[in-house]
Amino acid sequence: MNTFSELPLSTILQSNLAQHGFVQPTPVQALAIPQQLAGHDVVITAQTGTGKTLAFLLPLLDRLSKASHASSVSALILTPTRELAIQISQAFAQLASGTGIRAGVDIGFKPAGGLRTTKDALAWLILMKEELGLPWMQPDLFRIGASGLLTDIERQLDHYATGRYSAAHRHPMA
Repeated sequence: MNTFSELPLSTILQSNLAQHGFVQPTPVQALAIPQQLAGHDVVITAQTGTGKTLAFLLPLLDRLSKASHASSVSALILTPTRELAIQISQAFAQLASGTGIRAGVDIGFKPAGGLRTTKDALAWLILMKEELGLPWMQPDLFRIGASGLLTDIERQLDHYATGRYSAAHRHPMA
């Protein structure tokens, strides 16, 4: 791929790329985007400024624009810093302009010491259900990132019920 116009993207996405000056992909983008558009999973590791954000957002937006369930949450992007979350949100807004696809940014944290009490676990469970919605809490649908927190919640609730901490196996949530 030598230019973004070679990609099989919607007219709106092509227009948004051109409007924001994206003509030629970076090497990271040239390798990663076609693979994702073809349905393959990729892991991208590269230095800052190499185009990773566009390399994952463009295929994501392409997939979301073709989905029939646009009114529900369809993707969850987790970042290690507030600044990166804001940067990705801004890039998302530029690329998604005119598509009807929206994004929101929620910035929060997991307690540094973990979940120490059942009350903490229940509070976090309620927060996750409110933020992500009940379907996202089901183990087969649960998405990246928050699963570590969900496991902590499950272990704390199991400890409350049994009086002991379980090993690393999963207990389904009711």
